[in-house]
Amino acid sequence: MEYNRIIYPERAEYLSEQKFRSYKVFLSHWDALSLKIKSNFEETHLRRVSKTLIVHGAQSTGKTLLANKLSQDFNSTANAIQATVSLSYDESNVWHRTVTGFGKNPELVAENTRATALVHIEDDKEWISKTKQFCGSNTGRTVLVIADNCERDYFVQGLLGIDDIDFLRIGRTSELVRSAAQKFVALCRGDLRGAMILMFSNDELFAQTFEAAVNTQHHGLVEAAAMPMPSPRDKETVIRVNTNRLNSFSYWYCLDRAGIDEKKNTYRTLTAAPTPAAPGGYKAAFEAVDRAIQRATPSRIG
Repeated sequence: MEYNRIIYPERAEYLSEQKFRSYKVFLSHWDALSLKIKSNFEETHLRRVSKTLIVHGAQSTGKTLLANKLSQDFNSTANAIQATVSLSYDESNVWHRTVTGFGKNPELVAENTRATALVHIEDDKEWISKTKQFCGSNTGRTVLVIADNCERDYFVQGLLGIDDIDFLRIGRTSELVRSAAQKFVALCRGDLRGAMILMFSNDELFAQTFEAAVNTQHHGLVEAAAMPMPSPRDKETVIRVNTNRLNSFSYWYCLDRAGIDEKKNTYRTLTAAPTPAAPGGYKAAFEAVDRAIQRATPSRIG
């Protein structure tokens, strides 16, 4: 081999690049969260009420991966319907899982896709005006708003209409978050009524503070949920399968070449309980395999 390194995506945003196209996304550990998303969609769609779910988790736990996959799966389904392609239920499609009702009914997936519009926002201080405009142009449809990295300043700034200078001067105080929550409640009762909002954040404190501030004014409007992580066994499967899919040499080749110490190190990384200093996401696991092959004796595979 030419390099003692493995190829792996350091961020979910990179999965659209050609070298990562063969990456396989595993869904089973998202099942409980998928049910929450499904429940919120059904309540929003059937009753035209606003529902919000804040998914929080440390970096590299799959938040952006889930946000992007839901958007991509919705768009691919909508494009297939527009192209009059025969639609079948796809177990690996997160959007299909969200809108399938009790069964795995492709007709219901198609019906709910036609009746839904999706907007994906991130790092845009104008997200409120743009989302209001989007909802206004999709009257009669359920609007799904995906807000990624909403712990960043753009989210609160957008709610309060504060520019960078004033935001830096005031700071992110608890009073500011409460004021943002008031604006959020008013929007969900007005211009964003009937929208399902799915927020992702790596700041658990922000997620819980915003949840409490909103629900004090409108009980049940927001729910915060932790990003689920796979078991050590399932995480090992994710890392092993994708190491094999993305590289010309295998996961076991990396570990066998490195020897017992790096095998133990990789095992510890896969099984360690997450901490603030070591959140234990996918990147850390891929890095452990990468360290293993780096420390192996270079050789060519035949």
